[in-house]
Amino acid sequence: MALKDYRLELSARLVGSTLWLYMPVTDLFIKAPEPVKYPEKFKILTNNGEFTENSFVGTYHITPITPKDKSQDYKINKDISDKIGTIWKLIRRVLFNIDPSQRDDIKFVIMVAGDVKNGFEVKQTFYYKDLKKVSYGLINIWEFQHRVIQDSGLSPLVIGDKTGRHLEYYDLTLQEFVRQQIEYRVSLKFQKPEVEQNVDINEEVGKIVAATMQMYELTHIDKIQFQNMETNTTVTLSSDDIWGKDKKK
Repeated sequence: MALKDYRLELSARLVGSTLWLYMPVTDLFIKAPEPVKYPEKFKILTNNGEFTENSFVGTYHITPITPKDKSQDYKINKDISDKIGTIWKLIRRVLFNIDPSQRDDIKFVIMVAGDVKNGFEVKQTFYYKDLKKVSYGLINIWEFQHRVIQDSGLSPLVIGDKTGRHLEYYDLTLQEFVRQQIEYRVSLKFQKPEVEQNVDINEEVGKIVAATMQMYELTHIDKIQFQNMETNTTVTLSSDDIWGKDKKK
């Protein structure tokens, strides 16, 4: 369908309930005519977490730094950005038109654009139910964009790879997706220029972790604990802190 209807070279692989899509491109990033400048106020040295049976344990080292302007000198090539937008249309066509009895067979989509010439890669990961929610107006587009985990960087193995053979394919679980989502949201939070340097980092991280648990209804989690390496403090949130006293079983 991608080749016939949109003239897109695309490889697809279903691993468990995770649909992987790979699109080979050239010149993924181009020099921006006018570099975008933004203030850097925090340095994120550590940002990770993991699930145990009924809890989430994280470690964070987020330190305020002397504010300075950073410059973003490159941007995604518009031609490739348009192709990625076309893939989103294709995904909707496929997922919203498969037999209802099979719709739960695909829970996650991981879409990768690989620059086979220069060795760069952009990856987007999203939850199928989030796509349904934004399509039916249950969440707005800005919230949906925050729920799409985006990652980009240098990946030399992409060079010359037109089929995605360099990718390490796996079946994404909801807990792993939520773990990545928390990491992504923490990074986004402390990149925002409006976040003041005297903000209570423990409070902000706690709100992000708890809100993400609520968003994806991980109701079996009854404790959140994380270490702030900047202040050498440990924060613990109970089940009531996460869900309130009227938690549904």
